[in-house]
Amino acid sequence: MPMSQRAHRRTTTTIKQVAELAKVSIKTVSRVMNDEGNVSPATRDQVLTAAQRLNYRPNMAARRLASRRSFMICLLYDTAASDYMVEVQFGVMERCDADHYNLLIRPCGDVTTRQIKQTLEQIILQSNADGFILGPPLADNRSIITLLEQHGVPFVRISQSPKKAKEPCVGVEDTQAAHRLVTLLIEKGHRRIGIIRGNPKHGSATDRLNGYRRALVEHDIPIRDDLVVDGSYEFEDGVDGAKRLLSLPKRQRPTAIFACNDHMALGVLQYAGASGIEVPGELAVCGFDDIEFARFVWPGLTTVNQPIRGVARTAADLLIRQLKGEYLEGVSIRLPATVVERESTGG
Repeated sequence: MPMSQRAHRRTTTTIKQVAELAKVSIKTVSRVMNDEGNVSPATRDQVLTAAQRLNYRPNMAARRLASRRSFMICLLYDTAASDYMVEVQFGVMERCDADHYNLLIRPCGDVTTRQIKQTLEQIILQSNADGFILGPPLADNRSIITLLEQHGVPFVRISQSPKKAKEPCVGVEDTQAAHRLVTLLIEKGHRRIGIIRGNPKHGSATDRLNGYRRALVEHDIPIRDDLVVDGSYEFEDGVDGAKRLLSLPKRQRPTAIFACNDHMALGVLQYAGASGIEVPGELAVCGFDDIEFARFVWPGLTTVNQPIRGVARTAADLLIRQLKGEYLEGVSIRLPATVVERESTGG
């Protein structure tokens, strides 16, 4: 046997050694390592201290066999907003790492619901994933939710529509954040405020539109249909939306545009710059998400910083708690978002 392998065997710590050092049973060590209940805080600390001293790492293969679980979570999504999904992935991984879960990432863009369901069936049957996190807009797809319920697989939805299912759901206070953002524009003197809506498949699009409308109503500003244009969260939608809004007669066109995500807001800035429209002198522009480019473009983009990683971590936490036996039916969590004022609105 090679010397490196003999050295490895001599330095590998067993669960029995941890139990002996902590002066507890092997079963107690197993319960602590699997984060199970029925262990006092003092005993738990005693076992963790012993494991740290011995540099003990649980045998994941044995853990899977003993628990009949794969310790794998699947993140399923089809959104095209890459910045958003990167943050979601990091957030989920941070929580998974803490409990030694593996993460399977499965994008499902540009395919039919039938194809997504086939993929889901395959993952359930072949990878034996313990649970799923559904990103928007899959989180609101009734067919997918029903399929997971039929298989009895735990899942958590990242969604702005908590009433669509009884399973745990995590989202952002989008309506309140959009309301604060549009109120900021009104306080700066704007009365003709255009909006480029988000993808209608996403609950966030409805929430942000509702926040926009509420702010106008509260300040006795008429809601004009010609100042509301459709989009789907893509850069090109911002360009097209700005062209449509800024093609209105001068006395009717908006002095401010709220694009419902930063990608579309960047499209508005691009169109304004190409058209010789000064931002923020002639036109105020704001977005939503606070992606990295929002800080680096000129003028800097006023936007809403939403805690995407926090949402993802919370979703993963709710799923792992379900896998440990907690009853979380009907739990819906909304995390607050923050308006970030920069130069594109004269801030």
